[in-house]
Parts: sequence; C-alpha cells; structure tokens
Amino acid sequence: MVTLDCVRPDHLGCYGYRGVETPNLDRMAASGVLYEQALTHAPNTWVAHASLFTGCFPPAHAMRAPQHRISSHLSTMAEWFSSHGWTTAAFPGTTLVGKAQGFNRGFDLFDDQWAGEGLRTDQAIWRRNWKAALGRVKGWMDMAREPFLIWIHYIDTHHLPEPELPEYYRRRFPPGWQYYDGKISHADRACVGEIIDHLGRRGLLERTVMAVFADHGEELCEDDRPLHDGGLREDSVRIPLVLRLPDGMSPGGVRVEEPVGLVDLFPSLCHLAGLSIPQGIQGLVLPGLPGREGALGQGRILYMENWPRGLLGVRSREWKLILRRQDLDDGDEAKSRVEALYHLPTDPGERNDVARKPPAIVEHLQEECLLWAKGPASRSVAQDEEMAIRRALEGLGYL
Repeated sequence: MVTLDCVRPDHLGCYGYRGVETPNLDRMAASGVLYEQALTHAPNTWVAHASLFTGCFPPAHAMRAPQHRISSHLSTMAEWFSSHGWTTAAFPGTTLVGKAQGFNRGFDLFDDQWAGEGLRTDQAIWRRNWKAALGRVKGWMDMAREPFLIWIHYIDTHHLPEPELPEYYRRRFPPGWQYYDGKISHADRACVGEIIDHLGRRGLLERTVMAVFADHGEELCEDDRPLHDGGLREDSVRIPLVLRLPDGMSPGGVRVEEPVGLVDLFPSLCHLAGLSIPQGIQGLVLPGLPGREGALGQGRILYMENWPRGLLGVRSREWKLILRRQDLDDGDEAKSRVEALYHLPTDPGERNDVARKPPAIVEHLQEECLLWAKGPASRSVAQDEEMAIRRALEGLGYL
C-alpha cells in the first residue's frame, strides 16, 4: 500500500489530466482497476489513515483529531493480517501517524526512527527523508518472510516549508501551489516507479497486490496556497485509488464509477488475500475485483467529517450534505444544523447550495449522517506526546 499525501485525482494522467508526467500510475491503471469516485473520510492525514487501517468511519475508530488514539476495541489491518501469519511493516512519512495514536499496532516493523536520515533536527520532527526511507523499504522487502503486508507513506507531495524537488521538475512544471504538478510527477518516478521496478527485479510483482491512493486531496487556491483541512469540499475529499493485481488475476483496465471509500481497502485486501473479514468493519469489498460480482448499490452513502472544524458530511453518487455542529464542546451531534447540500452531477464545483429545495433528500441524508456520527468517546494521547504532535502540526503549517 502506498499513500501519496495530498494528491488529487484530477492532477493525474490516468484520471485525464495532461499537466503531469505519471507514466507508472497510468500503466497501473491501464492494466488494473481505477476508482473514479474514491473518497477519504476526513481531509487530514491522521483521521484518514485511521479509517484506512480500521475499515471504519471516524466516529467508530474514535480518531477524530490529531491528539486522539485509535479505539482499542477495533482490530487494525496490520493486527488482522499478522494474526493470520503475515509479516507486516510500516514506513510512515510523518510523526502525525505515529505510535502515540496507535498507528503501529500490529506491525512487526514500524519504521519511525528517522532522525539520522540526513534532515535537520527541526525538519525530522515532522517528516522523513524519502531517499533514505526508500532504501529501508527495499531492504525490508528483500529480507521479509512471505506473505507480507507493507505500508509506505510518501510525504513529499504535501505542502512543505522547504520542498525538495530535482531541478528538472522545477524547470518542466509551473511553480503554482509549490510546484504541485512537479511534485506529483516526481513522486510517480521516485516512489511508484521505484517500488514497481524493485518488485519486478525481485520476482515479486507478478504475485503482489499494489494499491496506490491518497489520504486526502488539496484545495488549490488562487493565491497559490495549497490547503486541505478547512472544509469538506470535493477538492479535499475526493482521492485517487488505483490497484494493480497479480498476474492472471487482473481484469485489465477496469474503471469503476461507484462511490467507494478508504474504509473499503481493508476488507478488499482481505478478500484478495483469501482472509476472512473482521466483524464490525464498516467498509465493503470494492467492486471491480475478481470474485466480487455486483455493484455496491446506487444508494450507498459514505460518511466524512472535519471534526476540529465542526463539520460532518455524507456523500452519495448524486448528493453531498454538509452539517455544522452547533457547539464544538458538546458531544451531542443531534444539535447540528444544515450547512449546505450540493447536487454533484450538475454542480461538481459545489457553487450552488440547494438545501432549501428538496426537503425530503435533506431529511434523509441528515438522518443518515447523524446515525453514522455516533461513536465512542475519544481518548487523547499523553501530554508529552501531545506536545510532540503539536510541534509536527506547526512544522507542516497546520497551526
């Protein structure tokens, strides 16, 4: 599994954009499965990855803010695969998805000690050196007992105080949004391409499932600010999701238009690996996979939230409803009010709020949203861990 942090699908060649160079992802999509309407469940790294690893929406896994911990009542993906005899490893790209919040649970190796990877001390607080990380990734795969599950988090597509980008990509692509298209093009070569080539050289590619996705998108503002944690716009919550399947298993060039979410990857990998799916998972096996006949249903509704901003939302193929919690200090979600309703087929840019026109739709979606929003109380990390998380948030510009 490869996370490309902050990458929007409409800035990838396989999704129709011509302003980047993403030949490796394009080839993956041409021979694998691409999801046109994949969604994250929160526009921030920590909550999105908690949904990925638990197969549950934020209220259920209880990680709703960076200082929260993943619920101990849920099995994580790594715990589940490890319990079935798989070797597991994680290479997080930032301390914001670290041990303090429970992201290490189930991983035989959780490689988060990167202080000596060549970055300055102040930088190493919140990010790692990709070249050094890639070397460790390759070394681990060379030695790992099969079958194995590995998660690799590429952070250099995130907006960074000091982005490291080879000169070719600075010359070839416009500087807007901190060389956004250039950073994505570089990631395709330096991350996706390097991993595919290594798997091929080691004879692993033909029997490996490879999933590439983003944790969230990015709002590319007119003043060249890249942002993503301000709301629940499509720019921030719609993500790329591309799967390359083992030889002989791939249907080849399938494009799925149904809405799917990060919560669906956990049960889907269990399905492909021949493992049972843990009880309590809210995700579903992705359509378009071998042995997964039929659609998920036209009426499927996916939950999302931006808890620190007081926003809750649901998204179907046709509609998006956003609610605002009345009181951030009050845990009663029932006090939420309607913020906006968008009809996405006719208003993909979310410019026309139609919440007053179809009351039956608003009522139905609001009921669904508030039903999903109920969950256990969140537990916070220790005070010293919270201070470290705050320093990382400041380093990445969130605070």
